[in-house]
Amino acid sequence: MIVEICVQSLDGAKMAQELGADRIELCMGLEVGGLTPSMGLFTQVKNQTQIPVHVLIRPRIGGFYYSHQEIITMTHDLRLVVESGAEGIVIGALNSDFTLDLKTIAALIREAQAINPKIHITAHRAFDWTPNPLDSAKSLSDLGCHTLLTSGQAPTAQEGFELLTRLHVDLGGQMTIMPGGGINANNRSLFAQAGFKAIHASASELITEQQPDTNVFFEEHRQKGQRREINPERLNNLINPS
Repeated sequence: MIVEICVQSLDGAKMAQELGADRIELCMGLEVGGLTPSMGLFTQVKNQTQIPVHVLIRPRIGGFYYSHQEIITMTHDLRLVVESGAEGIVIGALNSDFTLDLKTIAALIREAQAINPKIHITAHRAFDWTPNPLDSAKSLSDLGCHTLLTSGQAPTAQEGFELLTRLHVDLGGQMTIMPGGGINANNRSLFAQAGFKAIHASASELITEQQPDTNVFFEEHRQKGQRREINPERLNNLINPS
């Protein structure tokens, strides 16, 4: 079973590689569900690790209904990382009614494959907001997505296990269904025993940083001074269960 670890730093990427992860999803801003990493970070990770790097393409926090200009930004970001050697991209987009924006997803896939026909395409958890999940997943497979990252449209993959299993049974021969969301050392065996070929986790914890004694806040959308960072013990327990 492939263990994909979501990281947002060079230290995290090195740690994931050293502990035996199969690949990483590189992003920034885990606290808000992940955003496109900087090219500086991507270049560092590619130069200093040998592990396959899949890059999240998400231009901002919030939902997945993107403007024309945001789609242009996503396309430029995608082009840069694929040209620079990313082994995979992680993409998604929705319409205003939360159905899949198949036109945008298809255009991003074409753009990536024009540069590297072997690029791995993962559809991200925007899928978890879509109606008619079985039809939506089939549409992603038909577009050429190799992997679908999903919690089974539940707060955690364990809670979404029933839908995940249905997706795996119905579409596992066409596209890898990769459970993600709350996967840890205690429940990863549930997915292995069910025959899933890949899992996704961050093995992170909330870190509370020292803050100045002021009333100036730059991050009103989350608790004061908190960010997400990989926890080495959680990561090791996840990748190398006893």
